[in-house]
Amino acid sequence: MKIKQFIRTQRNRQLSRYLENVNPVKLNAVAAGKLIKAFRNAARKVPAYKAILKNNGINSSEITDLKTFVENVPVITKNDFFVPFDSESWCRRGMFDKTRYFMSSSGFTGNYAFGAETHNIKKSVQGVDFTLDYLFNTSRKKTFLINCVPMGVHIKTSLALAETSVRSDMVLTMARKIAPKFDQTIIVGDPHFIKKVIEEGVDAGIHWDRLNVSLICGQDWFPESFRQYIGHLINLDIYTDPGRLIMATMGMTELGLNIFHETFDTIRLRNEAQRNLQFKNEICSTDIMAAPFIFHYYPQKSYIEEYRHADGDTTFLFSVTDNKAVIPLFRYDSGDSGRLLSYDDFQETLNHCGLADMRPRLKLPLAMLSGRKNNFITTKDSKIFPEDIKLALYEDFETASKTTGYFRISLQDESPLIEIQMKPGIDCNNTIRTRVAGTILKYVNADLEVRCYPYRDYPYGMELSYEYKFHNI
Repeated sequence: MKIKQFIRTQRNRQLSRYLENVNPVKLNAVAAGKLIKAFRNAARKVPAYKAILKNNGINSSEITDLKTFVENVPVITKNDFFVPFDSESWCRRGMFDKTRYFMSSSGFTGNYAFGAETHNIKKSVQGVDFTLDYLFNTSRKKTFLINCVPMGVHIKTSLALAETSVRSDMVLTMARKIAPKFDQTIIVGDPHFIKKVIEEGVDAGIHWDRLNVSLICGQDWFPESFRQYIGHLINLDIYTDPGRLIMATMGMTELGLNIFHETFDTIRLRNEAQRNLQFKNEICSTDIMAAPFIFHYYPQKSYIEEYRHADGDTTFLFSVTDNKAVIPLFRYDSGDSGRLLSYDDFQETLNHCGLADMRPRLKLPLAMLSGRKNNFITTKDSKIFPEDIKLALYEDFETASKTTGYFRISLQDESPLIEIQMKPGIDCNNTIRTRVAGTILKYVNADLEVRCYPYRDYPYGMELSYEYKFHNI
C-alpha cells in the first residue's frame, strides 16, 4: 500500500471509530460552539448577510450561544439569498477574489442559487473520501466512480473517476470497458437516470453484479420500492449485503453536496418503517404512506433545525459551521419537510418499538426526510402525495419496467388525474393502466383516473432531459 493511501486509510479508520464511540451530546456541543463563531464572523464580513441582520434589527454581538441564535437570527430562503443582492455580496468581504469553483442549483423552485469554493478543496475531498470509505471500503478495494450528476457538478474525490453527465451510452461504455478492471464500481446520479442506465445495461447483457456495482442516488426523493426494484435488476439483496448499496444522499449546491446520507443501518431501518406503521409514525408521523428517508448528518459540518411554520408544517433550516466557507448561510430554509432526532432520542424510539438490535453504529443525529413542503394535490376526500405514487409505481416490478418513472398529478374537474409516461417501444394498453391504477389505490384514498402515454406522446416530455428535477405536480 502506498504511503499516501496508507495515511488516508488510517485517517478514515480513526474517524470511523470516533463517530462510532463519540458521546453524541459532546459532539453537538462542539458543533454549537463552531456555529456561533462562524455566524459572528459572517455577520462582520459578508455584506449581504450584514444587511439582512441590520434590516431585522439584529446585533450579532448579542448572539452568544445556541439559545440566542435560534431565538433571534432570521430565517432566510433562496429568494432572500439570491434575488435581492449582487452575487459577490454573499461572499466574504464581498469579493470573488479567492473563489475558483462555482456551482449552480437545479432551479427546481423557479430561482437559481449558487455555491462557491476556493482552490483549496482538500477538506471537501477528505470528507467525500471518508464517506465513501465508510460505506464501500474504498481504501481497500480498487474503486471506479462514475459521476452521472448533471449540470457540471464535480465530485471531489481521490478515487478513479469518470464524469459522464446524463449520457447513458457513455456510462454503459465505461461499464463494459473500464469497470471490469476494478474491484467495485459506484455510479452516482439522479434516480430516474439510474433506472434508465441499469435497465439499458441489463438489456445490453451487462451483469451488474459481476462488476460489484453500487448506486448512489441524489437530486430527487425515491421510495423503498424503487430500491427493491433496482436491487432486483442488479442482483443485490439490499437488506443483507452491506458490501454493495443502493443508497441516497442529499445536499444543496449552496451548502454542500453531501449533507445527509444513508448507511446500511439506516437503509434497513427505512425498510422496517415501510413495513412497521408504529415505527414509521414514531419517527415521522405524516399523511404520506411512503416511509421517509432516514439520514445521518454531521453536526460538526452543518447545524440543522426542525422549523415549524405558521401553517403547522415543518421544514429544515441549515446553518454552516465552517468559519471559512466562501458563502456562509445561516438558518437557510430548504423547503424539505421531515423531522430531526438526536442519536439518543432515536435509540429510545427504537427501544420503545422493540427494535433495539437495529441501533445505528454511527452515533450521529438523524434526519427523517418525508418530502417537499406543500407538495401535494388536495381533493375533497384526501391529499395525494407524489411520494405515494412513486411507491406504487415501483412496487409492481413488471409495470415498473415499462415506465420511465415520470408522472404528473393534477386535478381535472376536481377529480385527481395521474398521467404516466411509458418507456420507448412500450404499448399503452388497458391491462397496464388497470394494473398501475390498482397499485396506486393501495396508497391513495381517492376516486382517480390513470392515463398512460406512449413515450413520445407524454404531454410534459420536453422537460425530460434528466438534467433538471421533474415537477410531479
